[in-house]
Amino acid sequence: TVTAKDAANNTGTDTLTVTYSEELANLTPFKPSGWYDKIVVSNKKRTQKDSYPLYTTDKLYIDLAVINYGPGIAENFWIRLYVDGKKRKQFLAPQLILNWYAYVLDYPIGTLSAGKHSIKIIADVYGNVKESNESDNEYTKEINIINR
Repeated sequence: TVTAKDAANNTGTDTLTVTYSEELANLTPFKPSGWYDKIVVSNKKRTQKDSYPLYTTDKLYIDLAVINYGPGIAENFWIRLYVDGKKRKQFLAPQLILNWYAYVLDYPIGTLSAGKHSIKIIADVYGNVKESNESDNEYTKEINIINR
């Protein structure tokens, strides 16, 4: 309840409702325009398209991207890359405002054995950024490697 006086010293009361809405970031893996997927696995550099087929003799490269879909600023966060459930690399992302994204091109992961493999990225792996949705920070891609 708010009590106020006017210039003539008349008093009145009214109810005032104040709503506070914090602007939060929302980090999530992202497929930039022209890319095949949120994670691209290729056997050559300077492409954002998956190579197919992939062989045991291929040196593989990863492209990945993470976007901030929230109005809050995201800063001081890490993106982690996993191959078959094992941490391969962490990347410190730059400050991201609404609809800006960070990306990594041509990160080498070497060769993989024949069979199915998983490539996963997690945005804000340490939870440093307050987000409107913490459940959309991960993306996993399954690939198949053929013996050669």
